[in-house]
Amino acid sequence: MTVWKVLGEMKAESGEGARAPWATWVGGRTWRRHPAFRLVMSVVTLAAVGCAAPDGGSNPVLAGTGEVAAGEELFAANCAQCHGVDARGTDQGPSFFSEIYVPSHHADGAFLFAVRNGVQPHHWDFGPMPPRPGLSDQDVADIVAYVRQLQRDAGVME
Repeated sequence: MTVWKVLGEMKAESGEGARAPWATWVGGRTWRRHPAFRLVMSVVTLAAVGCAAPDGGSNPVLAGTGEVAAGEELFAANCAQCHGVDARGTDQGPSFFSEIYVPSHHADGAFLFAVRNGVQPHHWDFGPMPPRPGLSDQDVADIVAYVRQLQRDAGVME
């Protein structure tokens, strides 16, 4: 059974009028907000990020092989303008000390995804984050290592 057939059946069960399958309401939400859809999209996104290593090797961000000292310099040069020199945020970007940025909510791969693709605002009222070209996967791994160390030092994560 295809996803579209399942969505069509959900539409029929919901009593909705002639709507496109992607606009079907499920439990008061569009299917894009349905927890199962979000889970599937999270898995797909993590799989895509995991395949991002250009040499076919393991991705240093997901492998956790970043170096804190290198990350501090890279953060200052590439992230501090919006996220603050101390990663506590500015009027242009959020703080990384919010519980939203702990690994259980935004895993390390989310940083790589944001750097590669940019991010539309979904937790904050800041504008969208544009992609940050010129940073390698290792650069992002180093930045993530630095941010995670700051979070550990502040007691935001273990």
